[in-house]
Amino acid sequence: MTLGAVLFDLDGTVVDSAPIVTELFAITAKEISGRDYTPDEMLKYVGPPLSWSMMDMGAEAKDVPHYIASYRARYDGLMLDSPLFDGIDTVIRHLAQHVPIAVATSKKESGARLILDRYGLLDTFTAVCGGSEDGMRSDKDGIIAEALRRLGPLEGEAIMVGDRIYDIEGAAAHGLRTVLVSWGAGTPEEFDKAWRTVDTPAELEGLLLSV
Repeated sequence: MTLGAVLFDLDGTVVDSAPIVTELFAITAKEISGRDYTPDEMLKYVGPPLSWSMMDMGAEAKDVPHYIASYRARYDGLMLDSPLFDGIDTVIRHLAQHVPIAVATSKKESGARLILDRYGLLDTFTAVCGGSEDGMRSDKDGIIAEALRRLGPLEGEAIMVGDRIYDIEGAAAHGLRTVLVSWGAGTPEEFDKAWRTVDTPAELEGLLLSV
């Protein structure tokens, strides 16, 4: 089957947001539990839906919206400081010359658009799909479904590009294969579940254009 579209995760795949995100998660986790955490301990929360992350940190379900709002109030002032991974913008622009491309991220959609616009990539994507503004709807399955809907009928196979198991599981729900990038927050166990793993943006481009 030929390549019909590429869906990109954002954090950990296109944008190196982990340093900022993990520091802010450590602050939020302390609010929840009263304990001090290092940013490295928060790395597992880069990728999952925010509601799951807050509950995993120990928040009660009724308090999750409060902690999401607290986290986002801090993050909104810093998110544009996260750099692109070296070379990924070139790959995105090259791929867009061949097939439609979309973003499918658990980040709130308005934030994703601001980041892409910051780096001159917003108009490169046919569709940009993210979570709800309140952070309570951010499941990857549903976001990928919406991205596919906005892309419309495709003339080939859509492939997901991400860095975590959540990308693999969300894509698999729609029969999509997933390429994991090794420069994100994924683990060897997650890499084993991907269709392919790549170590550089150039390798990613070569793989996708060979489909």
